[in-house]
Amino acid sequence: MAPKPSRRSGPAIALSGLCMTAVTAAVLVSAPAGAEPRETGTSTPPLAVIIDGSGSMNADDAGGQSRIDAAKQATRGLIESLPDEQEVSLLTYGTNTGSTPGEKEAGCQDITVLEPLGTGNRDQLLSSVDALAASGYTPLGNALLTAEEQLPAEGPRQVVLVSDGIDTCAPPPVCEVAQQMKERGTDLVVNTIGFNVDPEARTELECVAQATEGTYADVGDAASLQTELVRKAGRSLVGAEVEGEPITGSLRPGEGPVIVPGGVEDGVASPVFYRDVVPAEAEESALHYTVELEEGDRLHVGMMMPPPPSVGLQAGRAFVVQPSLRPIGETLTCEAWGSAMSYANSFAHPIGGALVSEPIGTSETCPAGRYELVLDQVQGARGNTVDQPFRMGVWVDNGTDESGLAPASQDPSFVPLSAADPVAPTTPATSPADAEVLDNGDAVTAEIVAGETHWFRVPVQDGQRLRATIQLNSNEAPQADGGIVDEMGRRLEIVGFSPAMLPLDLVQDDEESQPGLEIPHDGSVPATSAAVASAPVRWANLEADADLRSAYLAGEQLVAVRYDALFARADATTEQFPVTYTFTADAHGDAEEGPGLAGPSSAASDPDDTQETSTPQDEDDGLGLWAWVLVAAAIAAVLALSVIVAIVLIRRRRTSPGGLGQGSAGG
Repeated sequence: MAPKPSRRSGPAIALSGLCMTAVTAAVLVSAPAGAEPRETGTSTPPLAVIIDGSGSMNADDAGGQSRIDAAKQATRGLIESLPDEQEVSLLTYGTNTGSTPGEKEAGCQDITVLEPLGTGNRDQLLSSVDALAASGYTPLGNALLTAEEQLPAEGPRQVVLVSDGIDTCAPPPVCEVAQQMKERGTDLVVNTIGFNVDPEARTELECVAQATEGTYADVGDAASLQTELVRKAGRSLVGAEVEGEPITGSLRPGEGPVIVPGGVEDGVASPVFYRDVVPAEAEESALHYTVELEEGDRLHVGMMMPPPPSVGLQAGRAFVVQPSLRPIGETLTCEAWGSAMSYANSFAHPIGGALVSEPIGTSETCPAGRYELVLDQVQGARGNTVDQPFRMGVWVDNGTDESGLAPASQDPSFVPLSAADPVAPTTPATSPADAEVLDNGDAVTAEIVAGETHWFRVPVQDGQRLRATIQLNSNEAPQADGGIVDEMGRRLEIVGFSPAMLPLDLVQDDEESQPGLEIPHDGSVPATSAAVASAPVRWANLEADADLRSAYLAGEQLVAVRYDALFARADATTEQFPVTYTFTADAHGDAEEGPGLAGPSSAASDPDDTQETSTPQDEDDGLGLWAWVLVAAAIAAVLALSVIVAIVLIRRRRTSPGGLGQGSAGG
């Protein structure tokens, strides 16, 4: 039951979806000035919180309690909500002097670091908050300078400043202080909160926020203050990780490094995963690899490329990488089917590509031997402005027993999985290699910010279909001041991949659109959820129509959830307000007998294991066939010369071919 072979001299892809109209381009939102996108080691930048302890905070107008009591209650709520790994410092001003004219000089220097920057200090922070007593002046400028001293000198940092009035100690004027702080560190953001402030104080606090590309909010009681404190302590996104054995595809045909496919272990596909990079708009647009295939081998290749750590419409840009397989030096290809990694105008979610070869040796043009796997960036569709890493899973089967198997799946309809109730929040993996396993309707509740991707694994047996449902639990209204989102275009995207990293088609409520859940721009939480499912997984799908054949390999299917914000600009340095969702997944249907997978024992290894990746010339101890031929010829020449001259000392030394791109291994 071999796939019907196809013969073509080059990649054939429909590019109609890559067109971009002037109307779409006109709605592109301009990106604010700022630092270049870069990945950071943490999504929770160091935070300094400044609480107002001036005498005016004793006013009893904060929803039935004093402002200082409301501030203490709200600050406790903030501290308890922060991630354990976040570095936090707590400061206050105005708590050690009175507010009489004679105390002004001392009062304008009255800034107290209640807790220096650190982690594991939650109990001390809470105790310091409980002991706060308001009494003195409002030295906002000096308080900001002291907070800056608490934070690292570089990298993403943030300050949250709470005040119920204007700076009563200027100079230095607090807005000028904020401007100077921004000039000293472009990644420093000050968010401000006005507590029952008058128009003059509001203007001053808004100026501070605008000078540092932060945001301002008004509050009037403990509940609203706590909400804004949590918002202002927002986090930046965690960039996606791409794991696998490092390999570097050659830009030159015939010189690609050797990839060693995985095989079959105990009747289960066991792919080897590689990690490579598609270079940014390289003049040579194709990556080349070499693979040795034996009689009867069927090669399976899956590819996944995550979006870069940023969001936003990329008007007019498109990206297409098409895989193909051909014998070395030939032009006719030997794949049964394949699909390209591609996006157009927006890199909204991880993209995938696939290639499945015909069984080697079933035609004269695809004999056993050395093959070239080519990943070709289609000319005119190169849209990657940065080096783009991707993960590639490779394995072969040979002699698989396909007798007695159920036919290809036909019914695309499915019973949606009910959304589970929210559970205790967790932090999902940002790479497929570390994804948590969900089974039997398990659920995960998590926070996510725009540009972030979370991964999950769902065990699915032959005859079963993957089902998943996503429900929004909390939502922050978008910012209209150049912040993370302008009005619309926010969405939780859902995409699937097979255990070997081939893209897995998912459908949503029998619709043909990209699966996902819209996030309302007004901050509301919709009552609806998004339910998706794959076709029932069956080996016979391997030869089915395009909408079924991706669901052919049983095992732990992968699901990625990504928060996309189309009309926005954010990167790994942007402080954001997260939304919370609950993801539920299961395998639905009765399990059936699967194929008797057969093939070579897998050379697959853990992504963190060290394993050499050879070049075409490197086999066994590092010397390939042609290298041995060259060495033998050199030795023969030396021997001949020694016989003729009779005075040459013959030295034989064993060399390894240098400069051939031999890869090193790692995680």
